[in-house]
Amino acid sequence: MILDIEVYFYRGYDLAFSLDIPFTNRTARLSLSILTFAGVAVCLHSSAGVDFHWIPLDKQLGLLQVLPWNYWIGFGACLVSLVIGIRVDSNRTFLLKAFILFLLIWGIPVLFEKNAPVWDGYRHLKGALEIVFTGSLPTYDINLYSVNWPGFFIFTGVLKEVPNINPWIFIKFYPILASGLTIAAISLFLKKYLSRTTGRIALLILSFLCVWFQFHVSPQSIGLVLGILTLFCLEQRSRPWRILAIILFTSLLISHATIMFIVLATALVAFLLEKSKSRLKSNQSPNQETRYSALLFAVLTTSWLLWNALGTSEVLMKRLVSQIAQIFLFDERVGSILAVRTTENIYPIPPIVRIGALGVFILISMIYLAYVATRQFYKGSKNEDNRRRPNLTIPISLVLVAFILTAADVLTFGGQFYDRNILIVAVISPIFAVLFAYTFGKNVKASKQAKGERKYLTKSRTCVVVITCLCVVAFANFTTVFYQENLYIVPDASFAARDFLENSASNGTTIEGGMFPSDFEKLEKEGEDAQYPTTSHIIVLDVHTEIWMRQWLGKNAYDAMRNETTTMNKTYVNGEYEMFWRSEVT
Repeated sequence: MILDIEVYFYRGYDLAFSLDIPFTNRTARLSLSILTFAGVAVCLHSSAGVDFHWIPLDKQLGLLQVLPWNYWIGFGACLVSLVIGIRVDSNRTFLLKAFILFLLIWGIPVLFEKNAPVWDGYRHLKGALEIVFTGSLPTYDINLYSVNWPGFFIFTGVLKEVPNINPWIFIKFYPILASGLTIAAISLFLKKYLSRTTGRIALLILSFLCVWFQFHVSPQSIGLVLGILTLFCLEQRSRPWRILAIILFTSLLISHATIMFIVLATALVAFLLEKSKSRLKSNQSPNQETRYSALLFAVLTTSWLLWNALGTSEVLMKRLVSQIAQIFLFDERVGSILAVRTTENIYPIPPIVRIGALGVFILISMIYLAYVATRQFYKGSKNEDNRRRPNLTIPISLVLVAFILTAADVLTFGGQFYDRNILIVAVISPIFAVLFAYTFGKNVKASKQAKGERKYLTKSRTCVVVITCLCVVAFANFTTVFYQENLYIVPDASFAARDFLENSASNGTTIEGGMFPSDFEKLEKEGEDAQYPTTSHIIVLDVHTEIWMRQWLGKNAYDAMRNETTTMNKTYVNGEYEMFWRSEVT
């Protein structure tokens, strides 16, 4: 079968590509759908009776490395069906298949772990239920995330309580809802810049490349969806879409701070880019709607920070003031962060794979953008390719903002939030990478055609080779998706240790170490113990705390805490957790 790749333009600016493959009959589509559901059945069957509560540390790829072999057979069947369906499936069918594949990736902990993973998810759900049951925001601590950014917690509490879902079922299967909303929002966003076929290829690459999603019960799981939809609406040229963008941004503003700042900065940078473009083209004026939206976003954010998110504002100002003097130590801070992620990391290989894969896509994106800028500069807006190329102002602004905010995060917060910016780059870079593949193929075709070679065969080979290489790099990155799962697995022993500590520890007890899930069935106010004097000291040792401290604090931090227990009394052992007690009363 020969792939005849034809490039054409439509609607004056959108670039589209057509792969003319005579493989669109109903029987073929039905066969692919059966293959998908057969693969899902095999994956579900492979999880029967399997429950991981610990993964050997020598497994560098973590959870993926210990999955049953038949799971990969089912996963491979779904992947093959999706790849072939890039050309033959309808939009709804392809989106359903993409969602299934996405769910098979991010639903692995749901299938192979007894309890919902990620300790923060339990704490977030407890905060959400506390707001719903009390009917008001917590007042005992203005620094709580649920006080400063309550939107997600109110939404989650209502979502759980209205249908009266069991909290254990809700927290375990919440990733299904979050991943479905995310894949739908990303698919809609890609359609703005890519054609039917190229958008599907980019969605496939993105599904494997982007391993920084958070689909447990967390503000980011909804914040990312709101952010993507806000930018999609902001890109539209009609006023109703702009009004919808304002509504979505307002919802994001009260829900997730990090994504909100990224969207705000993107809107401002997009306006500056459009204004710069209008100055280069004397006959073009900047989009006034973009300016008004960006300014309104800035006013809304400032108002929220001054009148509601007081805890966040105070922390942010203190950090900025205290870190101004450290601005010239940027290279040292970057070096220390890389050292923690590589040399001191108990999983040294996956971070290197992630850096390499993301670096490849960033490099390709920069090459493509440099090519576009060069064509624009030398041939101007009268060139047909430049006039009909999709408007990439928002994606370019997102990439610029991600780099700027990453540098700011390293300087002010020591790299605590840079993974959110990496997430944005991983979502956007496949757009540029796919456009690069087709643009590169077109240029190779032109040069080969001058030598008398067949243009469609040359371009077909070039595009297929480039896109295949991109998919391989993205899949290599996918293998690292759960390499740190030991840090997030919640075993049954953690619930027993938490219950013992809650029943035996007195008010004012200082607790050091220990990873415990929050008890969302008990909604007493956390933090009240702070008003009592410290009367005793308890150190909790467990394997989860050990690898967490080794991962982020270095090799000696956990050893120092363990050595301190030699002078303390052992009060609790359950196989995975040990507790040591010492009185602090003089």
